[in-house]
Amino acid sequence: MEDRMDATEMRMLRHIYGISHEDHVENTDIRRQGGVSSNMRKRRLQWHGHVCRRDEDEDIRQVTNIQVGGRRKRGRPRQRWKDTVKSDMSCWGLEQEDVHDRTIWHSLIELVASRTATQ
Repeated sequence: MEDRMDATEMRMLRHIYGISHEDHVENTDIRRQGGVSSNMRKRRLQWHGHVCRRDEDEDIRQVTNIQVGGRRKRGRPRQRWKDTVKSDMSCWGLEQEDVHDRTIWHSLIELVASRTATQ
């Protein structure tokens, strides 16, 4: 299902920018042109801040902190939400301590997002 969503998103972006498959433009270049990945990263970090500011007894906090027992399958581990957020934060140079103040967190995200959009 995720692959189908990615394909649909790329089809829409190609239509928006007027780029056909015959132009041989890579998907990463199209995503970079539209700032799609930075917008997704921004929204993901905003949600992470929202979840971290919730009370410990809230359901969403319990789900994010859950530890599942048992053994994983062989091979590379599946990408987890925490891993993605951690890499987003390190990519943009954000610290976990800043999450607890909403105004600081949102202003940092906006600042870094605007900086990456101009590059």
